[in-house]
Amino acid sequence: MNNTKKDKWDLSNKPHTRMKLDIYREYLTPAITIFKKWLSYSNKKIFIVDCFAGRGMYHEGKNKNSIDGSPLIALKVIESFIKKGIPKNKIKCFFVEKNIKNYKDLLSFTNKYKSTIDFKIIHGTFSDSIEKILEEVNSNPCIFFIDPYGIKGMDKISIRKIMSKMGPKDTILNYMKEGVARTKGVIRKGTLNEKEIKTIETFKNFLGDCSEKILKEKDSELLMHYVEEVLKKQSTEDLKILAYDMKSSFKDSIIYYLLFATKDKRIATKIMKQIFKKYKDMEPEKYRKQQTLPNLIAPIKNQFEL
Repeated sequence: MNNTKKDKWDLSNKPHTRMKLDIYREYLTPAITIFKKWLSYSNKKIFIVDCFAGRGMYHEGKNKNSIDGSPLIALKVIESFIKKGIPKNKIKCFFVEKNIKNYKDLLSFTNKYKSTIDFKIIHGTFSDSIEKILEEVNSNPCIFFIDPYGIKGMDKISIRKIMSKMGPKDTILNYMKEGVARTKGVIRKGTLNEKEIKTIETFKNFLGDCSEKILKEKDSELLMHYVEEVLKKQSTEDLKILAYDMKSSFKDSIIYYLLFATKDKRIATKIMKQIFKKYKDMEPEKYRKQQTLPNLIAPIKNQFEL
């Protein structure tokens, strides 16, 4: 039996996760640079909110070489800005993690940054934590990273609260296409056990609907439904949405869509399009000979030209 597949923190066979983390890292620096102009106001600061932070560290290979997860990526990027002169109290991170073991690991892995960077680690669920976080973030510029393991816990109400936040914000969200497809399959079964009934509730919380019409929609139509009904439904401004279809390294199928939502239709959109294109064109060898690299797509018609 291959134990690697059981360890979700081992990236040996997960080039798509490596790529996702690299995309996140590459976007943070220009995003903070864009938001820096707001710091000229005395009461403003930049926030980064990692809604499913995990343990903060991955590993790879027999020697378990350490690979930074999204919290450490954010802290190291912020550290570079503080060294360039941004005051510590002008950038703050929230890291939310439900699992107690992951939470304790995250405390340990981030401990060395406590004296130099303003951040808070919250032991709790995304849905229970996000309202208080948004109260503190208020209208300050914010980057949200929403990367759950599956669709459980990523309820539409909490996502809509983020989308309706006033002020500048960029959101990177992992839409788990495979998770959605599996859940649809369970719902179609008809007679359901207790676990499967809970799965339906998860789907309803995620999408807000599991009607016969929804279940018959193609993957691309369901993605559009999610973007329109969850991401854009209660947004205070028209959002620009980009999507990156992340494909499996073992088969020619999409695992998830990495969605990028922003109010900034010029600079932020241009930067993320360039980053997406860079990874689309990158040599497969960088990600352990991944056979089919992700492509840039436009799930919202007429949003941009490829």
